[in-house]
Formats: sequence, C-alpha cells, structure tokens
Amino acid sequence: MIVGEKIRLYPTKEQEQLFWKFAGAARFAYNTALAYKIDKYKSEGMSCSWIDLYNYMKSLRQSDDFVWLKEIPMLVVAQSVRDLDTAYRRFFQRGNKGFPKFKKRGKCTPSFAQVFRSLHLTDNYHIKMSGLKTPVRIRYHEPIYNIKNPRVTFDGKYWYLSYSY
Repeated sequence: MIVGEKIRLYPTKEQEQLFWKFAGAARFAYNTALAYKIDKYKSEGMSCSWIDLYNYMKSLRQSDDFVWLKEIPMLVVAQSVRDLDTAYRRFFQRGNKGFPKFKKRGKCTPSFAQVFRSLHLTDNYHIKMSGLKTPVRIRYHEPIYNIKNPRVTFDGKYWYLSYSY
C-alpha cells in the first residue's frame, strides 16, 4: 500500500532563498520546454519526446545565457520536463484537462522535485536534501524508508515536503 505524507520544513533564510530559486527554475524549465514543444510542432509538424526536451534543457544549461541554471540541481529541471510530458500525454487521453498551460508567477504553487536517493534524515529533527549544504530543520519525525516522488511546496505561508512511501 502506498501512503502519502507531508512534513513542514523550517528552512533558514539562505535555505529559503535556495527554495525560491529551485521553484523558479522548475517553472522556467516547464515553460521553456512547453514553448520548445509548441514551436517544434509548428515548424516540423511533429512532437518531440521527453528525451529531446531533456537534451534541450541540458544545452540551455550549458549556454552562457543561462549560467544561473548551473546552480540548480539537474533533477529539478528534469522533473519539470517530465511533468510537462505527463501533462501533454494526458491531453490526448479521454477525459483530459486540456492542453498544458504556461505557469505564471503568482498564479501557480511554487514547488520543485527532490532526489529521493539523497533525501534522508540526519537525525529525527533534520532532513538532508539535494542542492543544500546543510540539513533543513523539521519537527520530530520517525525514520523514512522507500520514499517515492518527494516534492517541496510553498502554500503561501510555510514550506512542506510531501512524499509517498
């Protein structure tokens, strides 16, 4: 049985700034990949795969125009592209929610993915995340095993880590 859980995070000011950078980069990657996918379809008449989008984002990351993307873990960018691909595939399924829309700042929930392999409790009050030098403080929590799909979200007041296990 798969169960979901949500843990409130207590980041320091520096960690919170990094969270905002990660969330902004995730939104940027989603929007850029969606624009690339639309342009590719208009120009060539064919859709591009998830791997094409991933390679495009990797090339953007290596370019001099987007140096700031190198500060962001690649998984944050890759998961945003995967989310776009999932939304695009669901568009063609029965009972779809419509064509994927661009994410607008202030209108969408700031969130980003985390690497489940590098996510672990250092003690019962701190959790280590990828892209952060120091662990983030949490309330007391029992050890976590078999984490799947961890995401950090901001609800307008607090940061949360949600995952399933």
